[in-house]
Amino acid sequence: MDVSRENLKKEVEKVAAPFKGQMQLDGKEMTIVQDASVPPGLNFDTKLYQECLFNLMQNANKFTLCGDKIKITQAYNKETKLLSTKVHDSGRGIEEERQKTLFTVFRQHFKEKRMVGEYGRTSGIGIGLSNSKILAEAAHGTISL
Repeated sequence: MDVSRENLKKEVEKVAAPFKGQMQLDGKEMTIVQDASVPPGLNFDTKLYQECLFNLMQNANKFTLCGDKIKITQAYNKETKLLSTKVHDSGRGIEEERQKTLFTVFRQHFKEKRMVGEYGRTSGIGIGLSNSKILAEAAHGTISL
């Protein structure tokens, strides 16, 4: 599918839509920034992109404290011809030793009582990020922290 520059940003807005209500209640803000490097038309699988991005946004929303911000940026590398989408949140981060297994299926890194108290809702079974990794690789891409 050929997606124009404006439509690519709209794909992100579509994925973000289900989170907006709860984010507003929590006083969170989400910004979407598209770099001028993104060309007017790109061929990519929007379903894969949306699913991967949904999982990343879900985690970002889960671990961003009330009143903080989530920022999504898109850029394009003309040399490699790759689109980069980054989801930045204000969560506390992940210890280095746990980063190695972050994208492993059924791995949850925030089950400790202190994390549940700090972030409130940390539900999930640990498949979102591993699924995003599989989807990114299926599209000949990568995912990283």
